[in-house]
Amino acid sequence: MMMRLIVICMMLIGWFSQIHHLNSQISHEVVFYVNPTAPYADDANDGTYQNPLKTIQGAFDRLVPLRQAGVDVRIILADGIYREALFNGGESNLTAPIRPFWMIAETTAQITIEAERIGGAIISGADVWTDWQPHGQGIYTHHWQYDWGVAGRYDQGEYTPSEYASRRELVILNHQRLTPVTSYEALTPNTFWVDEASDRLFIHIDPTVDIQQQFIEVGVRDQLLYGWNRGHFVLRGLVFQHSVDSGAHAAVAFQVGEGKTCEHVVLEDVTIRQNAQVGLYLNCHHTTLRRVQIIDNGFAGVIGTNMHTLLVEDSLFSGNGWRAWRDGRGQLGVDFGWSNAAMKLLFIENALIRNNQFTDNWIDGLWFDTDNRHITIENNLIARNRWNGLFLEASYGPFIVRHNRILSNGLNDVVLSVVQDVLFESNEVISDAPINSLIYDTQNVALFFGEFRRDDAFSGLMFTLGDITLRNNTIVATNGRSLTASDWLSFTADDANVYADYRHFIDALTSNMNVWVSDTVNPFRLTMNVGYSQQFDFDQWRMITRQDGQSQFCQPDGC
Repeated sequence: MMMRLIVICMMLIGWFSQIHHLNSQISHEVVFYVNPTAPYADDANDGTYQNPLKTIQGAFDRLVPLRQAGVDVRIILADGIYREALFNGGESNLTAPIRPFWMIAETTAQITIEAERIGGAIISGADVWTDWQPHGQGIYTHHWQYDWGVAGRYDQGEYTPSEYASRRELVILNHQRLTPVTSYEALTPNTFWVDEASDRLFIHIDPTVDIQQQFIEVGVRDQLLYGWNRGHFVLRGLVFQHSVDSGAHAAVAFQVGEGKTCEHVVLEDVTIRQNAQVGLYLNCHHTTLRRVQIIDNGFAGVIGTNMHTLLVEDSLFSGNGWRAWRDGRGQLGVDFGWSNAAMKLLFIENALIRNNQFTDNWIDGLWFDTDNRHITIENNLIARNRWNGLFLEASYGPFIVRHNRILSNGLNDVVLSVVQDVLFESNEVISDAPINSLIYDTQNVALFFGEFRRDDAFSGLMFTLGDITLRNNTIVATNGRSLTASDWLSFTADDANVYADYRHFIDALTSNMNVWVSDTVNPFRLTMNVGYSQQFDFDQWRMITRQDGQSQFCQPDGC
């Protein structure tokens, strides 16, 4: 009997020891409340709902020991405008040192920053400026203390960045962004100009309004949130706006250093808007964007690179890339023609892009560029972008592109260039935008096949166009646009190489059970080399390609 009791006691001791060990591994969440408008708010408070902190930085200052102990932290932000940057103490300059929080040892403890009400907590890179001095006829001036010059990141090779596209100043009048110009003489209502030589900022507003009654904000902070080697991070319900990121940065960035890891980043119900250059930069594995809005950012909406497992769903990408147009009001500028998009992704493995809207951007809508693999793009609306709609380039795939609506994009609606293993199925492509000869008069196409072969200096890889399957799609081209075109399949004028590339292109294509619709007689075009182009009707297309045997060709008013 005694022996049995001893055995039972030893088993209970072992169980309790295991339970204690498991409990020691469980991270208990610590919650901080921030409410800058509460009369009793103070960063010396304990951060409870009854005794909130005044600034986000006040919560961050408490994170280091908690993160080191592996404790999850949740920071809840009350409604309000937070004029601070979440990596440099909120100081209104671009040189403040990074806080030690970002440099602590790696941990799997999670940090969540969330708005108490979706959209109610706004993190701003701008300050309110007053004391404007009249300069005549609706023009006002203010002292300007910064000398930022032009953004220095983008060496575009054949593209020469204009001053307009390369600058990053922002002025917001009554919550509406003013258009920058590059000289005093160019000032018109709702524009501004920075004269760094005289340290003056000029704005031009309606001369009939009272300047004292206007709410004027000026961008002064670079990045608003910078997660360097920081994963296990959740942002929920926040708004990030009006950063004057240089282009070498982004308003919100999660980035990993060499030899480090960054993973498990989630953005839900987050808006990133009206930032000077790039809205969001991502470089972390297992990243999720859900119900985000990336809108009206100057250079690009999202740039993501070197990620494994990316989910983007139920989100809006709109109005991005306005700095790519030289005067900001419609004239084309090819300054950043090959380098920006509402969402541009490079070196991505395993991505699902679904149920999103990429609409009304000044640049490409969705662009996968360079060595992307295992990508699914489904149920998206990609429409009215002034450059390309969907661009798949220099990647091995496989890509599954299905059930998307791709409509009315300014250059090409779909581009497949030196990309392999693409299933393009059950999509609706309507190419009906007016011909835009300001861009490339050889394009303006519903489905454009770009280069056939490329020895890519950027990645060190060789890419070819191959294994393209078009099935069960409806593809429409009107307003003089072509249904298909191929261009620059070979960079040599040698006839043998031209013919070889032509045959490889034909062999790369499998197309059937599609509905092709056009209002022109010869809507299919092949350009196998510079100066060697030919257009075909549907019967000739089927004979040359040996494809589309069960497809239909229709006029816009019916088959």
